Amino acid sequence: MKPLTLTLKNFHGIRSGMGRDEITVDFAKLAGPGLVALVGANGSGKTTLLDNMYPFRLMPYKSVSARASYSPRAFSYYDQTYGDAYKELVWRHANVTYKSTIVIRGARKNKKTEAYLEWQQDGAWDPCETNDGTPIDGKTDAYDRAIAELLGPPELYFTSVFACQERRTLASYGNADIKAILSDLLGLSYIRDLGADAHDVAKALRTMLRNMQDDLRRLDATQRDLDALRTRINESSASLTMATQTRFAAVQGVRDATQTLADVRARSVETRDLLENRRKLELAIRALESDHCTSSAQLDKDISHARDTWAEEKARLTAQTVAIAQEVDTLANLVKENESLLANADAIHAAEQLAPELAGKEQATAKALDAAQEALAQHKAHLAEVARLRGVVDALKREGLAIRTTLEGMEKRAGLVKSVPCTGTDMNATCPLLADANQAGREVE
Repeated sequence: MKPLTLTLKNFHGIRSGMGRDEITVDFAKLAGPGLVALVGANGSGKTTLLDNMYPFRLMPYKSVSARASYSPRAFSYYDQTYGDAYKELVWRHANVTYKSTIVIRGARKNKKTEAYLEWQQDGAWDPCETNDGTPIDGKTDAYDRAIAELLGPPELYFTSVFACQERRTLASYGNADIKAILSDLLGLSYIRDLGADAHDVAKALRTMLRNMQDDLRRLDATQRDLDALRTRINESSASLTMATQTRFAAVQGVRDATQTLADVRARSVETRDLLENRRKLELAIRALESDHCTSSAQLDKDISHARDTWAEEKARLTAQTVAIAQEVDTLANLVKENESLLANADAIHAAEQLAPELAGKEQATAKALDAAQEALAQHKAHLAEVARLRGVVDALKREGLAIRTTLEGMEKRAGLVKSVPCTGTDMNATCPLLADANQAGREVE
């Protein structure tokens, strides 16, 4: 079903959100080859428009808010409109253009709702009929049946096609609700109708049987009265004739009911095709489950690869830490040698005081002093390098710890793919938790 144009008049949501009594939206003109997006602040009327973009005679968000069912009988337009209101929707389905008109006469003392359905043929609008030939001339029951024949029951439509705000989740449905939805989805609703018809036939047969038993009892009583009242043979004969006719009618009714039951049994043969369709659906479900298992195996493989990568990175960092520690030890030894050299500085100064006696050694002493000073400068540089390398080691340790923590967090998030309940369902594409887990799996890769 594709909406083309929508006109609303005297709806509270439009009046409070836009300050207008009437609005018309031409979706066909707005969309073109693309999509239409409704944008606006809270309370501007977006939900009122969305809740009227289909021909069903209800507003699903209001029904869900009121904890009612997706049934026109459980919804009232009088609470959502003021005065005399109406809704006109032109829509297209199966290459046929339809026009739904719902008139809400709320200004009257006796409120009334009328519904009309027309289809376009050669540019003209002709009234529609239900499958059994009932004209749709304003009666809401005929209109609701016609829409259900075209689009399916509203419960199925608002569960599988249109998702309103705060809609009921599949987890909140009971067994009876799920069976009803699957029955409508697989086209098995007529089997329920057959069961109801069979129940009615059985009920009628039981009633006819009781009537026959009553007739037989009356016949027995008449026979007994006939022996006792032979003097009134003429009246008894008339009563007997009437009773015989009643019995014949009852027997004929039993024959008709038997024929009806045979027809019902013949129609049950048609369910074989439905069983075959069910078998095909089960095969498709098993194929989807197999694909899910394959995806889970691939995810486990990716997580294992990420763990191996982390182990390699940890080994590399450990080796680098050992090498830096060895270099620090080497520098420490060099510092000790320089400190030993500095310990001889006093002796060097004493030698300088003996310059007159050691004139020949003056040049060698000066060179030794320069070497000691150069060693002292190198010692200071080595101390600075040691401090820098220790900072690098600490940074590498912190980086390794952060990488390990991040990887463990991503593994936990990726593991949620197997545990979330929406995995493998129609909600897979919209579940934010599963999207986050899939993103974590890609980051682990």
